[in-house]
Amino acid sequence: MKKTIQYLYIAIIFTAIWGCSPDAIQNYVEEDIIADQGGVVVTESGITLEIPAGAFENDGEVFLGKTGEEPSTVPNPELTVVGEPFTIKLPVDTLLTPLKLSFPLPTDSLTVYNSVFLLFNGISNFPFAYEIVDGKVVVVIDTINWEDISTKSGNKELKGLIVRLINDKVHIDERFLGIKEVSVVSGEVKYNEPKDITSSSRILLFVHGLIGDPSGWEEYIKKIYQEPNMLNYTNIWTYGYHSKQSIRIRGAELMSLLNDYRKGANPTIHIVAHSMGGLVSRSMIEISGGKGIVDKLITLGSPHLGSPAEKFRSILSFLVDVANGFRYLFGNESNSTDHYVSFYINTLSAKDLNPESQFIMEMKKLDKPPIPYYTIACKDNGSFDAIYNTPSDGVVTVNSANGVNGAEFNSHIQVLPIPVPHLKMRTFEHENALVNASNYNMYLIVKRYLKNQIPDVTTGDVSNITSTTVTCSGDVVWAIDIEEKLTKCGVCWSKSQNPTVEDSKITEANGNYLQTFTSNVTGLSPNTTYYIRAFATNAEGTDYGDPKAFTTLSDSDIAYGSLTDSRDGSVYKTITIGGKEWFAENLKYLPSVVGPGTDSRTTACYYVYDYNGTSVSEAKATANYKTYGVLYNWTAAMNGA
Repeated sequence: MKKTIQYLYIAIIFTAIWGCSPDAIQNYVEEDIIADQGGVVVTESGITLEIPAGAFENDGEVFLGKTGEEPSTVPNPELTVVGEPFTIKLPVDTLLTPLKLSFPLPTDSLTVYNSVFLLFNGISNFPFAYEIVDGKVVVVIDTINWEDISTKSGNKELKGLIVRLINDKVHIDERFLGIKEVSVVSGEVKYNEPKDITSSSRILLFVHGLIGDPSGWEEYIKKIYQEPNMLNYTNIWTYGYHSKQSIRIRGAELMSLLNDYRKGANPTIHIVAHSMGGLVSRSMIEISGGKGIVDKLITLGSPHLGSPAEKFRSILSFLVDVANGFRYLFGNESNSTDHYVSFYINTLSAKDLNPESQFIMEMKKLDKPPIPYYTIACKDNGSFDAIYNTPSDGVVTVNSANGVNGAEFNSHIQVLPIPVPHLKMRTFEHENALVNASNYNMYLIVKRYLKNQIPDVTTGDVSNITSTTVTCSGDVVWAIDIEEKLTKCGVCWSKSQNPTVEDSKITEANGNYLQTFTSNVTGLSPNTTYYIRAFATNAEGTDYGDPKAFTTLSDSDIAYGSLTDSRDGSVYKTITIGGKEWFAENLKYLPSVVGPGTDSRTTACYYVYDYNGTSVSEAKATANYKTYGVLYNWTAAMNGA
């Protein structure tokens, strides 16, 4: 499909297409301009060029009008030049201050939201902001030397274009506006007024970005519907809005709508937002008071540090100047042309997105979000790294997408092997299978952020069973390969079938990341059936592996060795574990005995638990001696006790 452009030829030759009639008696005006005085040049057809004092660095003649040599095509065959171009000739190749160009509106259907204005210098095109005032197109020409290309006379030849979009992507269908309750019926997403909710409701709200509408979330919505119990959400909502108003206004509107539909209830609300929708959501939460009603925010490719329209000027220059440039970047997705031009013109109107805007500067001041925030960035195949000087998704840099101080998680970067993944990061039906795989992985991240992020843990092998000990391993496994800090992990056991951390347990780690661990359990009773399972805990809760049953050995099942203590003739049972021989019962050597109040760093001391005397025979007659043997101080132990 061809895109329609209105064409201007500027330059020092500056050509435009509107207002000049082939039958005009005078097709141009030439006027001398004194640099420190400036001036205004006007043609009979209504083309006007305002030159402020000091805009030129030297005096000279300005030409405004038609030469008859204006071009009628552009390099990209997908674009068609229409109208009558006109030419501007300036006596300089650098502007010290901007010029203002105006000309009659070529068609009533032209608006600042469905077209973009370009200038061409004979080598490349460059976009400029414009307004429509009293039936005229008004363009601010802030540069004529975006490339270092100058004529020998110090003049510059430029051409100007207006690219008309096939679709107006600022205004969305009325059926999407506001908050809608969505459902999936026979594979189709339906949009209706929200149902009544209660404080036990769990709401998932999707917010779109600068261009597009809630339908961009339909593939996500369908996947959520396929999840067990819709991930425990009772309602799925969308918020649709026109992008041409400020982010603050849209944030306040979203807050008002949420209050209207809550009707005093206090449901759980989680928001997933794309692009500028993340900033609209943040404005609602941080500025309009939404922190008291929203519980979690997840953003995909949101420009938290801003996204300058200036960068899109260079990208659009490439798209117009390269034959089949749109297809070079976007393949057969012809509407990507409209999308990218929309991003440029809407970014001009959405002043809040400027990295130096008051809104972005306020967002940057945030030390810690008032509720949990999770950010996800996307990275393209490197097509625009030279323009942004840093990895980006073609629209938003990785640094900007993850630029929230204090977010719960703000370092994930998803790579999509296409030039502008920002436009395609929510689809699972792309012609490139790698894009679908990457987007599904991103969906898994979103899903895990939406769920309580309890880790998945499996119980490993149960081994080395003796009459009193056992070994059990565990594996902490997340749904995707991403680090998540644990509070603790280990094994727990009991004689009941589903042991918990309230029963006996061993904690193997605190504050660690993904891991496999092994626990050695002691102090078990012989010939007893136990149930054991691994557990893992993070800030959201505890997960358990499947319990495994085992039975400790009885004494008769164990092949014991023996060891005779030559000091008193006592014979002890031993057992071989791991190739080493260990005592299977406590040492009972007792040459003397003292009470627990006696100790010495130089003299060996021997104790029997709960005996407070000095008689060896009395101490040996106690039940504790027969069960637990003897306790030794350091000196006694080191002296061969």
